[in-house]
Amino acid sequence: MSLGFISRGTALVCLLRVVCCVVVAGIGSTEAQTGAIQVRDAEIDDEKKPNEDLATEKLLNFLDTCAAVERDFACWSESRIVGVKVSTDSVFSSHRVRVLAACEQEKWRFWSERFTTGQENLPSPHWMQYLWDARSGRQTRWGVAERGRYFGKGDEQPKPITEYCCPIYQTACNRSAQLTGNANERYLVALILEHGTFLEGAYDKKTRDFFAVWSSGKGAITMEVEMHFRQKYGHLPGKVVYTAIQDGRRSIIDAIESEWEKVDGAELFVPTKITSVSENCNGSRHVESEEKIEWKTGSQAPDEIPSQEDNDWRVGFCELFGREGYSEQGKRDERAILRGVAEVTANNDG
Repeated sequence: MSLGFISRGTALVCLLRVVCCVVVAGIGSTEAQTGAIQVRDAEIDDEKKPNEDLATEKLLNFLDTCAAVERDFACWSESRIVGVKVSTDSVFSSHRVRVLAACEQEKWRFWSERFTTGQENLPSPHWMQYLWDARSGRQTRWGVAERGRYFGKGDEQPKPITEYCCPIYQTACNRSAQLTGNANERYLVALILEHGTFLEGAYDKKTRDFFAVWSSGKGAITMEVEMHFRQKYGHLPGKVVYTAIQDGRRSIIDAIESEWEKVDGAELFVPTKITSVSENCNGSRHVESEEKIEWKTGSQAPDEIPSQEDNDWRVGFCELFGREGYSEQGKRDERAILRGVAEVTANNDG
């Protein structure tokens, strides 16, 4: 039998390579199939548990993820909020930028925020900056320019305009908790695990998502919380709906949807986009928001506390996230704003 210009020895080597490739591919396929079977077996075992236990496990897994991220992170968040107040026939909007970071090992937290209200082309460059560490307690700086007012250890601290709150908790907390600075683990534990009553829960057979519903509160006002734990995000909350019920009637509904990603090669998911809708059921108020968040976690996040000697404690984070600091015009604008704030404060003190 002739093989043309290919020798029999060469043909045999080629044949063996083909056979080896087929065997290796078969082994890889078998390993993948085995892994899939093991996952499915684990899911079947999981489904044998009571739904209430599964719901608690999913919520605790979420809280564990939050705690792991919050130990060492930095994030830059930008959100746009638009609302309608029917009673006054008014529309309000704001653009919020936040910078947050924490390092549990070095025992410090930093958070800074700026609101821009009204038209986009009329931004307020006034940043609020807060820095807390175990040795000095909370320090506050109004503004990032040279005339910014600084309140350090021993000073009478003004009440923070915004409390420290890691954005990861916003994926599971309603608007009221966020506005009051209570979007945290304590809020969810108290609302659901301590005072909540499990109503129902189940796996979606197609998506493998798990949903759970709790009711919390007694008397005239109760809160119903529905959480959808998405399988593609490691069963973290992809959709959460809060329904406030007063005297048997729905009064306020909050719906939050989140997209999660693994960033910087980390094993943990973090939310990169959070959208929410909050409305009064009588139609008097409707608020929508969209927030996009960039994260640095673990070894990608800074361990060193921002320098208190700087006027702008955000400098390192601007570099970390590729953001520009203020221009000279921006600093002059902020100085003018802060000069007015200082004068008002002085008059009130007098």
